[in-house]
Amino acid sequence: MFFPMHVGLTPRLDVTAVQYQGIDCFIVQVHNSILSETRHKNGLDTEPAHWMVSGWVAGCISGELNKPHEARAVPNSGETSYRIVVARAEEMGHVDLSDAFWLSDLSQFPTITIDA
Repeated sequence: MFFPMHVGLTPRLDVTAVQYQGIDCFIVQVHNSILSETRHKNGLDTEPAHWMVSGWVAGCISGELNKPHEARAVPNSGETSYRIVVARAEEMGHVDLSDAFWLSDLSQFPTITIDA
């Protein structure tokens, strides 16, 4: 999880464990992504930056848990700070990213903050 921070893509990640319709998931809040900020300031689409960081996060979690995971950026969760949902690869297809749950307050769930 430290790689995106060490290459300057984000200074902080919040990782929250949740259950969504019986599926164990992580919600990763990416704070002030430098790549997204640069693209946003220049009028470019920030989705490619979100996809790249999502892939790194999925790879890190897959490696730690020894099971394949996929990650997707939550639509409308922000341009430079945004949320990523991570779930096991075979379960990601059952996750509705348009559900308001992904944008809700997460304070009732256990969260780990990783700072650069």
